[in-house]
Amino acid sequence: MEPFEIELTGVLFTVQPQENGNFKIFDGANYLGEIEPIINDDTSVKWVTADLMGADFANQLGELIEEKEM
Repeated sequence: MEPFEIELTGVLFTVQPQENGNFKIFDGANYLGEIEPIINDDTSVKWVTADLMGADFANQLGELIEEKEM
């Protein structure tokens, strides 16, 4: 699984896909955290993190990851 970049508010973030389906997020060399997609009963996806990253920020990054992977 190759890393790729996404852009949010003019900032490029590096995304490293993990074998478990999660994604590690980096801002340059700075590790920001890991986000995980949670599929709801209605097949919508919510992105969550256990790291010091806001829920809205994690969800925005996750939505960009979904778009990139389509």
